[in-house]
Amino acid sequence: MRLLLFALVLAANAFAATDLRQIRALADVLHQTKADFQKPSDPRLLSLRALLAEWLATQLPNREESDEAWSKRVTSALAAAGLIAPEPKGNDETCMTSQQGWVGEVGLSRTPGNADRIVVSLSLSRSESFDTSLYLFDRAGAGWTRRLSIERAMNEHPAAYSPLISRPGTDGSVLLLVVGEQPWCTSRFNTISWELFKLPAKGEGIRLDKAERSFDRSAEVHTEVLADRVTLEFRAWNLLMTDAGDFTHNAIYRWQVAGNSAQLVPPMALQAHEVVLEWLERPWVQVVSFSDVSQLEHDRLPTKDTGELLFSQPCPGGQRWLVGISLKSAGTRYVTLVKRKPIEFRITAISDQRPGGCPGDTQPHDSGEGFLKRATPP
Repeated sequence: MRLLLFALVLAANAFAATDLRQIRALADVLHQTKADFQKPSDPRLLSLRALLAEWLATQLPNREESDEAWSKRVTSALAAAGLIAPEPKGNDETCMTSQQGWVGEVGLSRTPGNADRIVVSLSLSRSESFDTSLYLFDRAGAGWTRRLSIERAMNEHPAAYSPLISRPGTDGSVLLLVVGEQPWCTSRFNTISWELFKLPAKGEGIRLDKAERSFDRSAEVHTEVLADRVTLEFRAWNLLMTDAGDFTHNAIYRWQVAGNSAQLVPPMALQAHEVVLEWLERPWVQVVSFSDVSQLEHDRLPTKDTGELLFSQPCPGGQRWLVGISLKSAGTRYVTLVKRKPIEFRITAISDQRPGGCPGDTQPHDSGEGFLKRATPP
């Protein structure tokens, strides 16, 4: 009798995981429960996500089905079940609904050069935005095996994810960069988040990096994902203001991947004052290779302090620069940089007294030049 009951429970669970009518019943309850961003997510929302992910795993394409046909088939099934989010109200499409549990979008991405590896994205509404999860599958015989799940905890900030996958390296592994944005309705400045993974030909994926920054969502985010190198470039929020009223600067994250580790390599910015802003913002482990001053000098300056960027002055000879900054809680500092390569600045000294040999107070300005969009690639 116990074995029979156990078998019935297993069958019920399998049915609930793959039948959209059961999923709809749970979603209907959530639609009537307003999401509270300040509190942890309703556990039923996490259950809904898990059930939808299991259902999607049963709907993966065969070798003959195109991405467009798959998307149409899956979206039609979800719409017929009443699970697709209603059309947004108002002019801002990022302000969706305060209701939770609607499916916003289901997407499919394929790995370049590998038809047997796909990434499925699933977005669910929560707190006037969508939280997107990613699931990576490898083909295994006639079916698929899930290799990696990237699910941002729904009591954190919601994020819309976009996956970028490299071509396979010499060992068959690929790099996966996942970039997310908090799709707030009310501000030009949001939070960009990213996760970098290495996926070996066999076995579990390895996370190489994970972080987030404030950025300007009105500016384009640029990315490049190669077999051994990944670049992410965006407009970061300035902690220090300029006379020109600039609020953003170009920030660059460039990883060189070797084995199971990723090292940040130059540049982290293209202009002297941008390098200083990045040096102040980032933790020591990320700037040690760009700096000839000590960790003590770096850590004694507050990373979240506000203030003013006073000037960014090239010195005679063209290889040395002097940047003046004023920090609210630490006073005025003068940062000396040396330009050793066309795209590489190094910070060589910081002082509360202005060094000689570099007169002038040229105001920093935005050149508009991006690293990945340079006329002459590095």
